[in-house]
Amino acid sequence: MKSINYSRLTLRIQFGSMGDTDQINPNTDEAIKGFVKQITVWGGRWSLNVSQQLTLAGQGITNLSMFFIRHNPEIELFTHLKVGNDVYKITNNNVDDGSQNNGYDLITCEKVVASHE
Repeated sequence: MKSINYSRLTLRIQFGSMGDTDQINPNTDEAIKGFVKQITVWGGRWSLNVSQQLTLAGQGITNLSMFFIRHNPEIELFTHLKVGNDVYKITNNNVDDGSQNNGYDLITCEKVVASHE
């Protein structure tokens, strides 16, 4: 992963977890559950090659996304990330085994679909 170019770090990626937000449901006076941001870092979108896409599609996995960030041990504490308005559940964090000073983390995640229950 060392061939990642700094200029590809163009996304603001928020890391956090799902929980009570600052918003209150006016009908129930309870906190609305949603994404709660803890930290924000620069990152980029990682593209899968055709072979990887076909393998995942054969396993029925179609809503997978991958992002990369500079190595940050804090992200192991979080279960979700947000890019723009889209929330993703982190399924795997592949830490670069090289030098931690210039290493990258490759994060695999599934897009969260809002349920209105």
